Amino acid sequence: MNVLTPWIIPIFIPNKGCPHRCIFCDQKNITGVETKTPDAGIVHKTVNNALMHYNPMTKRPVEVAFYGGSFTLLDKKYQTELLTPCLSLINSGRITGIRISTRPDGIDQTILDFLKSYGVYIIELGAQSMDNLVLKLAGRGHSVEDIRKASFLIHKAGIRLGIQIMPGLPGEDMQGFRNTILETVLLAPKTVRIYPAVVIKNTGMAILFQNGKYTPLNIDDAIDMCEEAVLTFEKHGIRVIRVGLQTSSSLESPGMVKAGPFHPAFGQLVQSKIFSGKISLNLKNLKPFNSANIIIHPDNQSLLTGFKNTGIKRIKAMFPESEITLKLNPDLKKGTHKNEI
Repeated sequence: MNVLTPWIIPIFIPNKGCPHRCIFCDQKNITGVETKTPDAGIVHKTVNNALMHYNPMTKRPVEVAFYGGSFTLLDKKYQTELLTPCLSLINSGRITGIRISTRPDGIDQTILDFLKSYGVYIIELGAQSMDNLVLKLAGRGHSVEDIRKASFLIHKAGIRLGIQIMPGLPGEDMQGFRNTILETVLLAPKTVRIYPAVVIKNTGMAILFQNGKYTPLNIDDAIDMCEEAVLTFEKHGIRVIRVGLQTSSSLESPGMVKAGPFHPAFGQLVQSKIFSGKISLNLKNLKPFNSANIIIHPDNQSLLTGFKNTGIKRIKAMFPESEITLKLNPDLKKGTHKNEI
């Protein structure tokens, strides 16, 4: 059964509620949103304005998502102010539920009972890593055990769990990231976001980089790491809902990103590598051949040709003696392919 992708109405609360300044963090520039503090009126107006553009014929569930800050560490009165208009909209049937993000050490049973009573049904934890040394070097202020405990309590409360991880932080190598992937699988989240570490101006990581004490991932290594993570999560039935930072005018401004694997189409690059990898493996099993047709659904064409023909170039490079041709067939199931020789 296909699960419809939620229609998200985002509300940003940058740097609100968080007691720490992690070495990678500059929420204003990461989100591209000014730090104006939303209130109940802004929440109500934002949601109502967004719903004017919603097509009910799609039957997609509608979620209000509070992004940017550690929601559960906000003042309780302010949390209530933000959630109350959303609960009213849930009761009227205009939205489905609420998604929040927070820190692992911002979760306990009392907090979960409160959130559930206001219609919060998905909580994303900013785990970043499942290695205590990496967490310490990043200035996270919480431990791996805090992540495990918070995940357990969220499951117990009947709330869906999301996990956010950040490959390439100081102190992490490939084996350490693989351990984070496997440990994340054991947390049994419904969803995962993967944000490769990027060096942003005016952060602690920028200082380390400038002083030669930190080498960020290059884009090829970051794509390889994220490919492995996505394939592992999908194998275990965990949906990856984002790979790479959301681009914004702020992040793309000159000098904002100092180093690291930031790319406006990073997620597409990862998906292209995964898709072309599956096709290449199938072609290897058909060798030898002089020519081959790769047949895909038109909606999947961008995975192979969308960004500088990255995917199809990769396939052709693996079979330099053969003629490779791409063909489109709308009758083919999306996400699948056929190879003809």
